[in-house]
Amino acid sequence: FPGQGSQSVGMGQELAARRKADTAPLSAHLRSEIERLLPARKCSYDSICKWSGIPPRTLRRYLADESTTFAQLKDEVRRDNVRRALSTSDLDLTELAHYAGYYDPSSVTRNIPRWFGGEAGGKKGPSGNRPSFSRRSASRKGFGRKSSQPAANA
Repeated sequence: FPGQGSQSVGMGQELAARRKADTAPLSAHLRSEIERLLPARKCSYDSICKWSGIPPRTLRRYLADESTTFAQLKDEVRRDNVRRALSTSDLDLTELAHYAGYYDPSSVTRNIPRWFGGEAGGKKGPSGNRPSFSRRSASRKGFGRKSSQPAANA
C-alpha cells in the first residue's frame, strides 16, 4: 500500500512526542492495549508495534528505559486479569484461560503458583471455596454429560 510506511512513521513520531509530553509511562498505554487484545488471543509484540506505530527495536528500547519488557507487561496483565476474575466471578478454568489470553487451561495452573505463591488449588475463591484447577475437570465441564432423559432399557 503506497504511503502506509510514511503513515506508520508519522504515528510513531506522534506517539513519541506524546510520550515526552505525557506523564503516564508508555508501559501504561501498552498495558491497556494488551488487556484489550489478550482475550481475543491477538496480543503479540508485532500487533503492539503496529498499534503504537513504533518500530520493534525502538519499542524494545523505550520499554528498557522503563526497566520492563513486552513479555513482563503481558505477564503482569495476565496475572491481574486472573486475580480480578478469581475475586469477582465464578469462572471455570477454561474461561480463566481465555480471559488471560491462553489457549490451554494448563497454562493458568502452571502460572498461578508463580503469580500468587503456593499451590494453585490452595487459593480460595470469592465464595470461600477452593476453586478447582484440574485440567481434566475444566476440559470436561459441559462435555460428556449424561442427558437429563432417562436411558431406555433394552
